[in-house]
Amino acid sequence: LHIGSGPDIEENFSGWTKTAIISNSADSGPVYVRARGFAGSEYSLVYLDETGGWTAGEDGFYYYNSILNAGEKTTALQVGISGIPEGEESFNVAVVYETTPVQYRADGTPYADWEVRLEALGTVSE
Repeated sequence: LHIGSGPDIEENFSGWTKTAIISNSADSGPVYVRARGFAGSEYSLVYLDETGGWTAGEDGFYYYNSILNAGEKTTALQVGISGIPEGEESFNVAVVYETTPVQYRADGTPYADWEVRLEALGTVSE
C-alpha cells in the first residue's frame, strides 16, 4: 500500500476567530483551493482576509485567487464568530476546504472545474 500526500490544512484559534492556511505538498500537482466555515445556526460567521488572497463566491465558499503549486501555502483566511451570546465559553466551527487540479483550455489558459476531484491518495501495488 502506498499513501501519497496532498493538500493539508493548518488551523489556529484565538479571540473567537479560526485562522486557516492550506498547504500543498511538495509532490502534488498544482491545484485550485476553496474553503468554507460551518457553525451552529445560532452563530453568524464573518470572513476576514487581510491579504486580498481570497474571494467570496456566491455559493458560500471563499476561493483562493492563485494557483497553489507544489510546496506552497495559501495566505490566511480567518473565520470569525459574531453575535456570541454573553457567557458563551465554547463553540464548534469547522473549516472545510476542497481542491481541484488545475485544468487547461486549448489555448493554455488555466481554469478550475469543481466537478473534477484529485485521484485517490492511496494506491494498491502488487
